Amino acid sequence: MNSVDDLSEDQIRKMELLKAESVAAPPVVELPRRAGRKLMNGEVQEVDSVIEMLRMAMEAVLHTADKLRTTAAESVVKILNPIQNVKFLAAATHLQLRIRMLVMQREAEQRANNGGGEF
Repeated sequence: MNSVDDLSEDQIRKMELLKAESVAAPPVVELPRRAGRKLMNGEVQEVDSVIEMLRMAMEAVLHTADKLRTTAAESVVKILNPIQNVKFLAAATHLQLRIRMLVMQREAEQRANNGGGEF
């Protein structure tokens, strides 16, 4: 039986609301574009300061993404019944493990292609 088929109409509605909330974040792509324009326009911006600005922005994005994932998971757990929660948490764990395995595999392939050096 498909887990999505197990959802009640109320659960589906709540999940749709949660989905809408999670995608209502401002675009992140504009920050590198602005930084690039500053450099190309000859403003008094050193490359190191632009890189630091981008690094700090990416840290903020990652922190916000972590918080969003946690909040979303907590909200999903509140919507689902106990059996659905077990399925959801097992699937989320499986996804995380699979992502880690793929990253490790990709890193190993890159090391092999680069003769064991840094990527």
